[in-house]
Amino acid sequence: MDELNHWIQVYLEKHGSYFWFDQQDWEEHGRKQSAELTAEEEHKQRMDRIRPIVELLSTAAGRKLKVGEIRVIDGMDDREVGVFAKLMADVVSAGIDPVKPKGSYGYGHFED
Repeated sequence: MDELNHWIQVYLEKHGSYFWFDQQDWEEHGRKQSAELTAEEEHKQRMDRIRPIVELLSTAAGRKLKVGEIRVIDGMDDREVGVFAKLMADVVSAGIDPVKPKGSYGYGHFED
């Protein structure tokens, strides 16, 4: 058993962490890498789709969005994202001012 561990260590040092004991291990590694790449690509495509909305909301808020806020947008399906984007575009383009109080009745600001 010590000899086997010795040779395994020799091959690991020689070939690095991508040393595989048999073809099945290599195929399993290939499947895992493929699944990881697919998941990364899907995430990138999703972020590309919601990027205009994130930029619109950042502009409207006057700051960068927090990670949790981006996750909320990311959690929406495509139809909800489209509706939300149109709604926010209308809000931003309308330039709605916040409701201002009529006046302050403190010292020096009395209005009839």
